[in-house]
Amino acid sequence: IGTYWASHHRLFRWIAGYDHALVWRNLLFLLAVSFIPFPTAFFSENAGHQTSLVVYAVCLILVGLAQVSILRHVRNHERLQHPATPPGELAWIQRRALIVPALSSLAIALSFVSLPAARLTLVAIPVAVRLSQRGLSRQT
Repeated sequence: IGTYWASHHRLFRWIAGYDHALVWRNLLFLLAVSFIPFPTAFFSENAGHQTSLVVYAVCLILVGLAQVSILRHVRNHERLQHPATPPGELAWIQRRALIVPALSSLAIALSFVSLPAARLTLVAIPVAVRLSQRGLSRQT
């Protein structure tokens, strides 16, 4: 939750305005983030079951897609962007935000073959996001 809060804060430094659609996208993102503790508890209490992993991963997918929705909306409406936003910055943030839904989707698929491999994929998410900060190009 803290990671999402920090990334949300970093994103909004590049946003100078808002509209009705942005407010609703932001509320959906915050709602999804606030729900994270419930599937987390379910998963931690039932770590050996595929269902708990899938519920947790679906929650991460929804949070990630809500975040991408905000980014896409701001990218498509330049009047919402801060004038000092570096070229390609929002595209770079959006590519990085897609890592969580992508790896969570992979974890769900792997859970049908190997639950340990699926759990390992979820553990790899923070590592992949951290590596992306160095590896992804900031150019569009």
